[in-house]
Amino acid sequence: MWPATGSNAGNSSGAYTGTNPYVAPGALLAIPAAVAPAVAVTTTIGRKIKQALVDYGGYLVDGTGPESLPPSRQSAAVCMDALVNAEMRAAYGFAMTYPQGVTNADDPEAGGALYQDLLTIFRGLHAVTNNGPSSVGGGGEPRQPMQAALCGAE
Repeated sequence: MWPATGSNAGNSSGAYTGTNPYVAPGALLAIPAAVAPAVAVTTTIGRKIKQALVDYGGYLVDGTGPESLPPSRQSAAVCMDALVNAEMRAAYGFAMTYPQGVTNADDPEAGGALYQDLLTIFRGLHAVTNNGPSSVGGGGEPRQPMQAALCGAE
């Protein structure tokens, strides 16, 4: 999916082999504003991640491991800016870094609540099917102001 240029989909060809053409590497996923109230989360971090996925969405960039693993060993990941992860560690005691994923050594029950929030959030995601070079983000009225260009790009 645009803007991805390839995939490391875990096979020798590097081609995406999933069955949903809208949920491929590069796909923009978001929680539609109309659906957001039904995506019930309980943690502060869960609320922040949910709101970011409502307002901005997120790109599907990688798999998190083979589907052949038992469910207890499969994983999901949210990749975020290193400064955001540092803020999470400093303010809430959580880290969302590979390979541990959601961890909070001080409060395993809270880690479980955040994990459940992430599952709820992931289940609320929808593919933005009209995202492309002429309609970045799917077009329409942005929910939030555009961010400044990176590295002087126009």
